[in-house]
Amino acid sequence: MDPSALDPMKDHIIVSMHALGEVQQSTLEEMANEIVELGLSNIELAYTTGRLVEELCNDPKIVIRTLFLKKLNLEAQEAAKKPVEEILGVTSLIAEFYIRILIKGKHMYPLKKALLENLIRLLDSEKEELVQVACRLLKLAGPIIEKATREVEIDKLIKKLQNLKTFSKQTSNLISHIIHLRESNWGYSQQSSAMATEPHHETYVVCVCMYMCV
Repeated sequence: MDPSALDPMKDHIIVSMHALGEVQQSTLEEMANEIVELGLSNIELAYTTGRLVEELCNDPKIVIRTLFLKKLNLEAQEAAKKPVEEILGVTSLIAEFYIRILIKGKHMYPLKKALLENLIRLLDSEKEELVQVACRLLKLAGPIIEKATREVEIDKLIKKLQNLKTFSKQTSNLISHIIHLRESNWGYSQQSSAMATEPHHETYVVCVCMYMCV
C-alpha cells in the first residue's frame, strides 16, 4: 500500500470502530490486529499507522489501546526469532508508539526491552542501510527512550555507534550527529528537559521525512 493512501482512510476506520461498540469486542480486536500488521508491512507505513493508532487511542468512544499493545508485543516477541533484516517494521512501529506516548501498563517493559534489543541488533549488523534506520529511529525517539530507560542502556547504544566501522560520508555524518545530539541532551536545554517526552513539532516532521527516505 502507498503510505499516502492510508491518510484518507483514517476517518472511515474511526467511524467503523465507533459502530462496533463494546458488544463487538472480538471484531474490534481483529481490526486492531490488522492495523498493526499494516504498520509492520512497510517501514514507510509506521509513521501513518502511528498517527492512526494515536487518534484511536485518544478517542473516548473506543477502548482499544490494550488491543494494539497486546498485538505489538506479540509481534515483538516473534521478531526476536527473525533475521535482523526482518525487524525493521516492528522496531519502527514500537518507536512510533513511544514517540506518541502510547505505551503504558504491563506492556511498557517488554516493548521497551524489545526496542532496545532491536536497535542493538541493527547496529551490530554493521550493514549500512540498517545502521541508518537505527540512527534515524534514535533521532526520532531518543529523548523518549532515554526517559523510559536507565542511562546505562542508552550509553550502550551510543558506545556501539562510536565503535562502528567507517561507512559512507552520509552515514558517518548521521552517526556523528546522533552522538552529538545525545551529548547535548537531544537538543533540549536542561531547564526544558522535561519537554523531551514530546518531540518538537518542526524537528519531528523533518526527522520523519528523513526517516521515510531510507
